[in-house]
Amino acid sequence: MRRPLWLWWLGLLVASVCLFAVSDTVADPDLWGHLTFGRDILQTRRVIQQDRYSYLSDRPWINHEWLSELIFASTYQVAGPSGLVALKTVAGLFLLSLGLRQLCREQLNPLASSLFLLLVALALRPGLGAVRPQFFTYVLFACMLILIRNSSRGRTDALWLLVPVFAVWVNLHGGVLAGLAVLCVWAPIKAGMILWGRTSGNIRRFVEVAKIGVPFAVCLFALAFNPYGIGLVRFLLTTATVPRPEISEWAPVSLVSLSGVAYLALLAVSAWGWTGSRKPLDLSLFLVHLATAVAPLLAVRHLPMFALATVILAGEHISEVGNSSLERVSQTERPAAWLIAPIAGTTLIMIVLSFWSFQGIRIEPGNFDFPVRAVAILDGSGIEGNLLVDFDWGEYVIWHLGPQLKVSIDGRRETVYSEQMQCRDADFRKGLPGWEDLLRRGEPSLALLRRGTMSDQRMRQQSGWAMAYEDRICSLFVREGASLWERISQVTIPPLPCDGKGMWFPVADGR
Repeated sequence: MRRPLWLWWLGLLVASVCLFAVSDTVADPDLWGHLTFGRDILQTRRVIQQDRYSYLSDRPWINHEWLSELIFASTYQVAGPSGLVALKTVAGLFLLSLGLRQLCREQLNPLASSLFLLLVALALRPGLGAVRPQFFTYVLFACMLILIRNSSRGRTDALWLLVPVFAVWVNLHGGVLAGLAVLCVWAPIKAGMILWGRTSGNIRRFVEVAKIGVPFAVCLFALAFNPYGIGLVRFLLTTATVPRPEISEWAPVSLVSLSGVAYLALLAVSAWGWTGSRKPLDLSLFLVHLATAVAPLLAVRHLPMFALATVILAGEHISEVGNSSLERVSQTERPAAWLIAPIAGTTLIMIVLSFWSFQGIRIEPGNFDFPVRAVAILDGSGIEGNLLVDFDWGEYVIWHLGPQLKVSIDGRRETVYSEQMQCRDADFRKGLPGWEDLLRRGEPSLALLRRGTMSDQRMRQQSGWAMAYEDRICSLFVREGASLWERISQVTIPPLPCDGKGMWFPVADGR
């Protein structure tokens, strides 16, 4: 059947928006650390379990993202920042292509497919806006959903592919726990559906249950396939329940944000599909999808998983009701004259912006600011020692100044710092009673603090410390009597924006 011209242009527009959504990249505070630690693994050819970048780390380092960091460092070594953007873009396009393939298989009409895919891209954006190990979780999560969907349709042999998926996943990112949770929801329910079914004899039913249970059990053993063995699984299970109120992506999705709009739209489309479709409902897949729908209410970082579950598990139901509702609109020729021009113009803009994204990874103070000028001054002085630093800036300092200058804290959190040490750091940053304890631990000679915070205000009044440099976002303090003051004062302040605005990763060092 011939499709109107404006639908082809709409498809191009959606494709260009999707490309921009997965290619546009901003610098995340952990990026510098991921590359540093991955580079160390490349150089030493082993997963380093002894930290050398912090003077307050007080537990053996459990690097649960070592394989992701190795991939990032290898990519950066070969292709630089543009290679990292390309790696993330390929992952994002792979996810969207899986969704498109599902919609095409269900023969969803072009208008509905375009709108649905655009919604999925919008929901994926929070997880694909930066180069982070979690995008590997989204890729493997999608693969897992496809395998359990195929198994629910009778292709149970596909479940054995979950074993290598989990063996690799556990070395890439802690999001493997999300995959484990889905399996723990789906497998028992599917087994129960088979046991209580009346379509086959008892022996046949037990054989079908075994085809699910045995691969499931082997997947559990595959989780121990990592440098830390079963200890990594225990560690992940412990840390998964730790609240992280200071990290925005661990907060529940805000329904008045762009992510919240995407979540509500996906929820509405899901309900529309499940309730309006006349196709048989698979209870196990429905409950898995329901679980992914609840997850963003716990943490917004789970929104991409809900989007993937919607298109993979509910796609066939959404396609049925979508075809019946939008087929007449998709056949109309009338909007062509006035729609093609703005669609074509917007498509061209999106394509240009997408190609511009491949220049590298930009510093965006609206998302995260970094003490670019202050660190350039420290870099130029060649200082060594211990540095009290803001949590978000730890790994930025590690990349530029470590391990000669060791930090008090960084984004690795519980992988190298005990709960007690994290609490002491939080008390220091908030200026709570006992905050000055960190001024004694490890005898730091420098402090790089976010300007205007309670710790900054208290340090300005603290005896024994003097201001060596300050700008709009940070304050650099030096312990009085240290020889560092003279070395810092001799450094010419580089002509760099104090917060990195307009600059690109990894940022000039000012030397």
